[in-house]
Amino acid sequence: MPSLEQALAEIARRQEAGIAIQSALVERVEALTELVRQMLEWANKPPSSDLTDAINAMTDAMETLSKQMVELPERVAAEVRRQPR
Repeated sequence: MPSLEQALAEIARRQEAGIAIQSALVERVEALTELVRQMLEWANKPPSSDLTDAINAMTDAMETLSKQMVELPERVAAEVRRQPR
């Protein structure tokens, strides 16, 4: 059987472990609370047109690239004809 001092030391060790676990849980709850707050803030904002603008810009870029790809063979042929033989 452990002595009184050993038993008290074990109780103190367990209390410290419990306190550390509770502290870690509190930190996680606070982090989750902040994330939920940020999500609610984001959800309450009016919809933005960022995605629409980005899609339109990407569509324009793809159209330009497509036109350039169609013109590329003729441009290469013209460049080859210009080169001295």
